[in-house]
Amino acid sequence: MTTRIDLKLATADRHEALDQAFSGFALTTLSGYSAFLTAHAAALLPLEAHLAAADVQRKVPDWAVRTRKAALLHDLAQLGLPVPAAVEIPAIDPEGLGGAVYILEILRQSARGQLRQVATSADERLHAATRYLAEHQDLPLWNSYSAWLDEQDAARFPALLTAARQVTDVFLLAAQRHHPERLLATMQAA
Repeated sequence: MTTRIDLKLATADRHEALDQAFSGFALTTLSGYSAFLTAHAAALLPLEAHLAAADVQRKVPDWAVRTRKAALLHDLAQLGLPVPAAVEIPAIDPEGLGGAVYILEILRQSARGQLRQVATSADERLHAATRYLAEHQDLPLWNSYSAWLDEQDAARFPALLTAARQVTDVFLLAAQRHHPERLLATMQAA
């Protein structure tokens, strides 16, 4: 087996949880897509800052191309949304940074289908706010990342797995905090 396959198998339950958590966001409506972008911003923005501070660019290939902060900030501004409060980022072992990036690349893969959903919206405002979902979809980032991951020493696997799980938990928490149904219930209770 390869490190990538081992990581995929060991995080399969987390992938399913992420899919479930974000499937409840109606990406064809302004409220649903806004909540989706807000949840992603609450997780991705502090996470990318944390990874950059941990010198991820020295460990993971093409990090400068992989970041999606600017695209996400553009989309928030396009829809007139504020930058949300950040989800707390746990300490990630520097040896596991590649596992953190693994989840970000999985989310980039998921963005293809999400972009197709947004494209079906009758609301043109949403179409102008899809840089985050479309960012670098034309580049072979998954292939280059997978090749890099498979070259990693097997002794690093526990750190990679822990980091992947930590990042998944960050996105799950953000999805829970910003889920449209939760926000609606909060507003109705007020």
